[in-house]
Amino acid sequence: MKKVLSIVIAAVMLLTCALAGCAAQTASEPSASTEASAETSASASAEESASSEANAPEDVEMVPVDSEYARVDMVNKEPEKPLRLAFLSLQNNAFFDLVAQGAELGKQLMAEHNVTVDYIVMGDTMDAQTVNTAMDAAIVQQYDGIIVTPFSVGTEAYIDKAVDAGIPVITLYGESTEPSKRMLFIGQDAYSAGKIVGEYVADKYPEGGKYGIVTGVFGVEVFEGRNSGFKDGLAKNGAEWEEVGIMESGDSADKVYSITKDYLTANPDLKAVYVSSGGNYGASKAIEEKGLSDQVISAGHDEVPDNLEYVADGQMVVISQDTMGVAVSSLIYMYNYLVGGVEPESDVIPSNSFMIDKDNVSDYL
Repeated sequence: MKKVLSIVIAAVMLLTCALAGCAAQTASEPSASTEASAETSASASAEESASSEANAPEDVEMVPVDSEYARVDMVNKEPEKPLRLAFLSLQNNAFFDLVAQGAELGKQLMAEHNVTVDYIVMGDTMDAQTVNTAMDAAIVQQYDGIIVTPFSVGTEAYIDKAVDAGIPVITLYGESTEPSKRMLFIGQDAYSAGKIVGEYVADKYPEGGKYGIVTGVFGVEVFEGRNSGFKDGLAKNGAEWEEVGIMESGDSADKVYSITKDYLTANPDLKAVYVSSGGNYGASKAIEEKGLSDQVISAGHDEVPDNLEYVADGQMVVISQDTMGVAVSSLIYMYNYLVGGVEPESDVIPSNSFMIDKDNVSDYL
């Protein structure tokens, strides 16, 4: 089942993400290729490890990286001088623990090639001010490259400021809907990922029913895109679905837990709780405590350990975004550009994505 799901879903991501990251497309708009993606038969395995050889100068050799998380080859060349990279991230839920772990693996790889990686936690608030303050500091410190998790509209001006100062920027996981001068975005198309989860729920309950949404922060592109996609995915079988609420959690599992309890209390016939933010396991905990695990499905994102425990019990399904692989690969892409003049094969690289449920969760525990 894992192989079938990963092939179909990776194809969806490959087609839709090409339009999502580099254009000022609103979060609620599905790209034209989203609708056609179900007919695509491209092999996921063939796309998992992208090679930049097509964009490499003739005198640059590309070699595979000895890491299960590397999705791109690396230039077989050492830097002419020591390099310093800033990896700017957030920390407000377990998702960012995976980001940090991936960045640490990438840091160790870079250290073998005279590159220092500073992993910098910008804060716990997912807003433009937090990102812009950290970007400004990194520019002042004259890093050779910046990798950042921007998410919000309003960050593009400081990304452009870095690039204008001669510092290439790679963005990860989610970014503004407004265009910027960043070299590369790596991540899921938010709308498509949400739609896949919605279709999964629609297939589980073909008769329809009531559902509640717990989002992270209103107005953040990645959450808004996921929410819109989920709603459209529910419509897959033409059944009637009723939304009982959409509330902000601030990526807090405790808040997700509290909101889910309120949904369940007010709606005894609830069928699904969709968490488009972090802290998904808070929903499953509330459902379990109410004794409704056989009646209500918890659906969300990310392969964090707390989520996978509930997935293994059949109480949750999640869609992965290859969090650690994205972090490691971003550093390799930056190295390739700075050391070998190798530009990414596209300015949007989709992360490997796949649904995880009780049938295949053992592969990820």
